[in-house]
Amino acid sequence: SFMSLFWLLVVLVILLTTFAVVLTQGATEHLSSADSIDPAMDEDVHRDFGDLFKSMYSLFKAMTGGQSWGEIAFVALYVGPAYFSLVCLFIFFTTFSVVNIVTGVFVDSAIQMAQTDRHMMVEKKAKLKAATSTNLLQLLAEIDEDKSGHITIDELNDSFQRPDIRAFMDAMEIDVDEAQSLFTLLDSNDDGTVDIAEFVDGMSKLKGDARSLDIHMLIMQGKKTNIVFNDMIRMMQEQGWQQPRQV
Repeated sequence: SFMSLFWLLVVLVILLTTFAVVLTQGATEHLSSADSIDPAMDEDVHRDFGDLFKSMYSLFKAMTGGQSWGEIAFVALYVGPAYFSLVCLFIFFTTFSVVNIVTGVFVDSAIQMAQTDRHMMVEKKAKLKAATSTNLLQLLAEIDEDKSGHITIDELNDSFQRPDIRAFMDAMEIDVDEAQSLFTLLDSNDDGTVDIAEFVDGMSKLKGDARSLDIHMLIMQGKKTNIVFNDMIRMMQEQGWQQPRQV
């Protein structure tokens, strides 16, 4: 984007120089000819188009709003209709072409920066997730006293007596006084143990949510209630019970 802006500035300088050369030449010829009959207007012509720098400066002011382009065009009209048309052409070209291109360059740069910020956010979140998983695996290894690859409710209760484990749980905003509820939530297959996948997945869901343990306990209880209810319906259907038809 900076290269695009650089080349655009180069084009703009060339454009200013080209128009300024023509206007300066016309103003010089006019001031040295017999057509110069108005001293006040001659002074304005010399002020705006007396040399190349003055012509470029006048066009730059007209383009950027530093001076009304109508005033500069009026001075050019005194030099000749062709130079008046030249100033109008310059203003038209720079207003509807160059300025819009400059705006587009900055907008494109802003979009690219926004995309970069989004990519950085995604990358940061991925790194945070990976770091959390690593910390959870280390925590599981510390809780798993017999190194069996899974933990029991007794191991979880024993680990909650350690200050470092309690501090880690507090950092994750998990109440260590609810060990039984936490274990029930982590044990998704109800086999009485929590393996690596269950521990990392369950703890990741609990991390950072306000009273997330209570919320996920309600969700778990709702799922278990739904399973029991479906089992009861299936048993009743096997025994020949049919749901009454709605009239």
